[in-house]
Amino acid sequence: MRRTVICCGLALALTGCQSMRTPPRVGPPAPRVADDEAEERYAQTLARWTRRAEVYDRFDSLAFFAVTFLSMEFRVEKVARLALFQAMPEAEAQAMLELERVQHEASHEFLLGVHANERRFDDFASRDSIWRVAIVTERGEALPASLVRLRKADPEMRALYPYLESFWTAYLVKFPRAFPDGTPVLPESGKFTLRFSSTLGKADLVFDLDAPGAGGERARP
Repeated sequence: MRRTVICCGLALALTGCQSMRTPPRVGPPAPRVADDEAEERYAQTLARWTRRAEVYDRFDSLAFFAVTFLSMEFRVEKVARLALFQAMPEAEAQAMLELERVQHEASHEFLLGVHANERRFDDFASRDSIWRVAIVTERGEALPASLVRLRKADPEMRALYPYLESFWTAYLVKFPRAFPDGTPVLPESGKFTLRFSSTLGKADLVFDLDAPGAGGERARP
């Protein structure tokens, strides 16, 4: 009997730790397109270019991060998804894709989703933010050219980035494509790290430009 009580207690304790390190899921599921093949293709592309991390103090989670690198491959699938949702004419979809291409060639962009257990930890767009954000590669570090807080997640944003639950905040982070000496910030292939660091802790999100399915012109960094 005593052994049973102890086992139950351990199970409850482990369950409690698991729930503390999972941000709350609130509201209906993210919208889906009717085309199952297109839905699966987008889910795979999103997963390929999205990384997650958390900063915690022992068992107390302080902040969760989910970041999507807006590679050209991802942008192509994003436009295709929006075109399906909005029954968009081909010419309009092509114009949207061209705009995405221009934005892609101007800077390295990331969609950052944050869930913090205290509002004061979610100050990324503040000039005096506690967070330092940087791309880290063998070539050095690059700091954001801009970091802008976006509108509250609506159905369209959740259709593109399902991790943006009701209590998450979204930011658009832009980095320069080159260092001051003209050297490209990102390599043609290999890995790079997007780092979030503060007195609360550090989160390193590692992206692999050579990940399966990330090759080809559509996926160039």
